[in-house]
Amino acid sequence: MVRSTIEREIAPLYDHRMIFVEADMAQTQSHAKLWGVGGLPTILIFDRARAGDRPWASINGTSKQKIVAKIEEVLRR
Repeated sequence: MVRSTIEREIAPLYDHRMIFVEADMAQTQSHAKLWGVGGLPTILIFDRARAGDRPWASINGTSKQKIVAKIEEVLRR
């Protein structure tokens, strides 16, 4: 439920370049940064366009704080 809500409401804001991966997919950690969001299980957020071995502080020019704030806003509804 939570994952589908986030994918439906957050991913379109980023032109579907963002993938939400279940936390147990730890093998993708070299391509993504682990982000804890409130009481959610940790979500790996991976931008296909920036695939590589280094984590980043922003995704498609949007800061982590703004993305986390938007996810939390959706979850409060």
